[in-house]
Amino acid sequence: MDHRAPEERARQVRRASLRLAGQFAAFTCAWFFLSHIVAPSLLPSVAAFSAWDSVAWGLYIPAAGSLLWLVAGRQLRGSRRAEERLRALLESGSELALFLSSDGVVRYCGPASAALLGRPWQQIEGHNILDFLHAQDAETLQSTLRLLSMPEAPDSWRLESRFRYADGSWRTLDGIGRLALAPDGSTQITILYRDISELKQRELALQDNAQRQRDVIEHLPVGVAGITLRPPATVLSASAPLARFLGYSSAEELAGAVLSGLFYRADDCVAFCERLRAEGHVHDMEVQTRTHDGAPVWTLVAGHAVVHGTASEGQRFDCTFQDVSACRQAELSLREATQALRAAIYGSPAAAITLDALGRVKMWNQAAERLFGWAEQEVAGQPLTAVLVERDLGARALLANLPGDEALAAVEIVCQTRGGQPVRVEISSVPLRDSLGRVGGAAVFAEWRRPFGLPAEPAGDAAGAAEATGQ
Repeated sequence: MDHRAPEERARQVRRASLRLAGQFAAFTCAWFFLSHIVAPSLLPSVAAFSAWDSVAWGLYIPAAGSLLWLVAGRQLRGSRRAEERLRALLESGSELALFLSSDGVVRYCGPASAALLGRPWQQIEGHNILDFLHAQDAETLQSTLRLLSMPEAPDSWRLESRFRYADGSWRTLDGIGRLALAPDGSTQITILYRDISELKQRELALQDNAQRQRDVIEHLPVGVAGITLRPPATVLSASAPLARFLGYSSAEELAGAVLSGLFYRADDCVAFCERLRAEGHVHDMEVQTRTHDGAPVWTLVAGHAVVHGTASEGQRFDCTFQDVSACRQAELSLREATQALRAAIYGSPAAAITLDALGRVKMWNQAAERLFGWAEQEVAGQPLTAVLVERDLGARALLANLPGDEALAAVEIVCQTRGGQPVRVEISSVPLRDSLGRVGGAAVFAEWRRPFGLPAEPAGDAAGAAEATGQ
């Protein structure tokens, strides 16, 4: 079975030409019969045609017939050229043309079926199109065919169908259908399909990516909101974690809220919006936000324009809200503990020194200043061995190992004062550890003992140190 649609149209043109010629011949014979036979018999006064009239009729009829065949041939050649162009379009194009009957049987299938469906047109013509469709799409097409049988059927429509490829996979085709008349006068459905499988795969990939992003956002410990700065600045959308953080029942309830209502202090909202307008982004701005019941919560907010470039009033900004109340409380507790430790160290009657992880001096209290003669600003950042030890190699080795993993208790060493005087001290130390248990420094305590060359009472710098330590 070959493609018969173009030849069928050519035969229609030829039949129409023959009908026109027959009608012209019948009209000519009828007119000649009436004028030469009927008219003279009814009206004797009408003279018969002269000989030259017969000659004129003899010339007129062949000329009219030739003109008629010329017009018919021209129409036929134009129809053939149109059919050739249509055939070339159907055979060379990447789109699949299908002519269906009202019940879905394929009357004509274009050669593009080999590329789009992996099947030659011979395997498709004569079969019902529903045999090649996905079950869901077959039901949709059946509903469309039933609708087309009604008087209010649309002239054209669009449909998307999944066709089974020759290897069993599925290809998504997008088609435009129209109603037309078949050569036999019945209703014919013409559908032109194009392959959108790759486009559909990219669309599904984008949808999956968007869904994964939504899932990630829903499980983040950070709330996300889209806002606009068009007065009044408004929340366009919000994530579920942000709604829970601020005490709203759902993200939909939070969407549409005025942005200033989320800030505990109006000045913070104004500063945040002004920075977004001026710079297009804000990083880690610590403010107090307001929950749904009006309670303040310390929050770290950030925002950036969705489309990079100059920020405008109607532009969308994506903002994050992170609850830092626990961090803020921990920071406050740490600050209080540090201040208490600093007060205890600076107020201690014994010489107290704190070291960093490299053994350099961080804190040096007044008792240490009185004992060794060095001011805190003079020894800050210096290794403890360079400050206190000059000749005693054992003491240098001992202090060089600070901070260590083990604590020291009442170890006597000989140190030197700023004036170069030797002084015997009793050293104790404890390691300072971070939250992971790693040693990050040490606290060293020094107590004065009797200096060399003196019987029982200290003298000079050592006497002042002894007085300072109460011994």
